[in-house]
Amino acid sequence: MWGVPSMSPPPKPPPPKRTGRLVLIIVIVLAMMILIGQGVALSHAHMEASPPTTTSRFGSTTVTTAYADDFSDPGSGWHVGRLGSSTTLGYVGHHYVVNAHESLHHLSFAPFQEPINRFRATAVATQVAGAPLGAGFGLLCYQGVGTDRFAYEFLLLRSRQWFVERRSGSGLTSRPLILRRGTAPADADATPASVQGTCDTEADGRTTRLQLRINGHLVSSLTDAGELPGDGWLGGIVVSSRAEAPSLVSFDRFQIDRIG
Repeated sequence: MWGVPSMSPPPKPPPPKRTGRLVLIIVIVLAMMILIGQGVALSHAHMEASPPTTTSRFGSTTVTTAYADDFSDPGSGWHVGRLGSSTTLGYVGHHYVVNAHESLHHLSFAPFQEPINRFRATAVATQVAGAPLGAGFGLLCYQGVGTDRFAYEFLLLRSRQWFVERRSGSGLTSRPLILRRGTAPADADATPASVQGTCDTEADGRTTRLQLRINGHLVSSLTDAGELPGDGWLGGIVVSSRAEAPSLVSFDRFQIDRIG
């Protein structure tokens, strides 16, 4: 997991609202108690892929589950520890919790490392209330290694804003290019939200159809073309934070699907 520069601008402040859900208070207390005491060691164990099962149809094409994690097993292979930005990440109960600091996009790659050319991933998470504007979460698909890595990010931020972004050129340390943005049907905080991103590369090996769904609603569909450095897509999660205050995100589930 790395922190990388963010280009998603903070949206205009929404009208003040009150949130006092007991479950969010419990998440904050548990996460702070457990994550603050974690060290710098990273877990590199890999989880075996779940047996493929048909989950839905993508147009007229079958979609099968390649990997799924509900974070009930603290040894399932996601990174655990403290980063240089003071960001902490780890398992809390049946959740994967990221307490993010500074104005960065924090990336955590899934243990599943089998590239998929026609790729779809879903992350279900809650942004704990009180995070600054511009904070939120999502997922990414990526190819390549090191400075050749190429990625698309799908984000849901506070104040009901979504973004589709691309990172390329000098790897994930480069600033992202915003491809699309808009108003989301749900907010990133208060209740669990589902972010689903599709990276479906066409037969030419250059053109990729990108789709973003928030809570099942299709909010963006576009194509993007370029030289791809790998033979398929891998996935991971993204947490966007701002320097004004920490951003605490609790992930309930992450899933990768194979289209076709």
